[in-house]
Amino acid sequence: MKIKDIAQLAGVSTATVSRVINDSPSVKEETRKMVLEVISDNNYKPNITAQNLARKETNTIGVVIPDLDNPFFGKIIKGIYENIEEENLNIILLNSYGSLEKEEKVIDTLIEQRVKGVLIVPVAKDKFSSYKHFNKLDEFEIPYVLIDREVEGGKFSKVYLENREGAYKATKFLLEKVSDIAMISGPVRTTTAIKRLEGYSIAMDEKKLEKKIYYGDYGIESGYRIITQIIKGKKLPKALFVANNMMTLGVIKGIIENNIKISENISIFSFDEVEMAEIFGVKIDYLEFDVKSIGEKAVEILKGKLNGDRSSKIIKIPGKIKK
Repeated sequence: MKIKDIAQLAGVSTATVSRVINDSPSVKEETRKMVLEVISDNNYKPNITAQNLARKETNTIGVVIPDLDNPFFGKIIKGIYENIEEENLNIILLNSYGSLEKEEKVIDTLIEQRVKGVLIVPVAKDKFSSYKHFNKLDEFEIPYVLIDREVEGGKFSKVYLENREGAYKATKFLLEKVSDIAMISGPVRTTTAIKRLEGYSIAMDEKKLEKKIYYGDYGIESGYRIITQIIKGKKLPKALFVANNMMTLGVIKGIIENNIKISENISIFSFDEVEMAEIFGVKIDYLEFDVKSIGEKAVEILKGKLNGDRSSKIIKIPGKIKK
């Protein structure tokens, strides 16, 4: 039995139930008695989180990111900060470290902190049953918006890149030059990796060409490890499409260490810009996105929710090829 179940049985909001639990004077006596009766009949035991939520609401937005070291997410955070400041709101920034278990604990923390709303990059693609912690946000009437990644099984508001379309566009661009194209994909539990892999596969299938797919984890070390294995196996493709900026950085490191020349020996295409590439003295093609706008648009959607908009909104950010 949860607080939302008590609310449904009593015909009131979860906030009203929370106020009754915490003996708030703002509840009408008739409503209080009705809610207490439902609580008694169902032997409901309120928890600390429910009690905390009923207290004074903070002027804070929770932001959950899976990797604070990735400059991609840094751009998103910048967009969030700039837009939030206009509303005189504060931010609690938390790292899920790509762990679903950690993400669940982070959500509990934000609820206990009585945040006004949440912006979150969900950890992985899975059935909605694995995301019961999002149900908690609904239960306590805390609006939230998904950023960068999707979740199956529900109608969510979300802002993310055109992943499939972008990867398809990138592969078609490479196919104008060569036919031997391999891809380093991200972890297939994330929707971003799945969609980008689909884009690559569709473009290759259209030309009836062999797909060569390697799987990384979106980290620098996985890109480095994979390109090193490819080089040692003497299976260097004419072009390599890498599914994110951090893996591309690892690829560049491995290529330089093995004295392979980009453009001359192999073409490298990154799904996102690699700002540090210039430090290595290399220039690569990439898909350019207005990443900061992900944060900006997510805040705009959240503002609407805070003002009572209950509709689900989806925004895709398009990318363009930069040579």
